[in-house]
Amino acid sequence: MCCAVVNMQCTYIICLLSTAQDLAKEQRMNFGDDITTFLRIVRKKRWMMYEDKRIQQEIELQRDLNSLLTADKDRSAVSSANSVFLCA
Repeated sequence: MCCAVVNMQCTYIICLLSTAQDLAKEQRMNFGDDITTFLRIVRKKRWMMYEDKRIQQEIELQRDLNSLLTADKDRSAVSSANSVFLCA
């Protein structure tokens, strides 16, 4: 929930700054560099948020995969032990 709110805020800020940048260009104002700097900062923050979320999902996926591999290895060991006892 928190990430969604931050994402919406970043998107809204980017929209406002883009509008301000367009108006500054249109009116030939001299503060376009400041707006561009703020745009870059907000976009980077939003990208970092997405990247952190992607990394967390990748960690969870790796953890799930490892648990599945461990469970399969245990199941395979039990199955092979049972077949050895049945053959003897």
